[in-house]
Amino acid sequence: MTISERARQLLAARTPFVHARVVRAQPPASAYPGDEAILLADGTIEGFVGGQCAQNSVRKAALGALQAGESVLLRVLPDGDVHFPEAPGACVVVNPCLSGGALEIFLTRSCRRR
Repeated sequence: MTISERARQLLAARTPFVHARVVRAQPPASAYPGDEAILLADGTIEGFVGGQCAQNSVRKAALGALQAGESVLLRVLPDGDVHFPEAPGACVVVNPCLSGGALEIFLTRSCRRR
């Protein structure tokens, strides 16, 4: 089942979820722009938007987006002195992985109204 098909299934069932899509990846990173996943209220991730190092940050931000009812741009940046352009309004987390890659992931809260 594709991510789009799963999203339609969840919408039809009126199940809240977050659609996550990688919009920018700075190598070395395991995810690429266009990679996507569905995140459920129980923390389940269906799909791929980054490796083990990014998953906890994505999960935490997605659960926050579900609770707040808002979409958010998540920036997962490497630890250190690497400079990245400012992104006002984005949620920024520091990734402790040694790879040094960076990801920007747009998290969209979705739930059909009753």
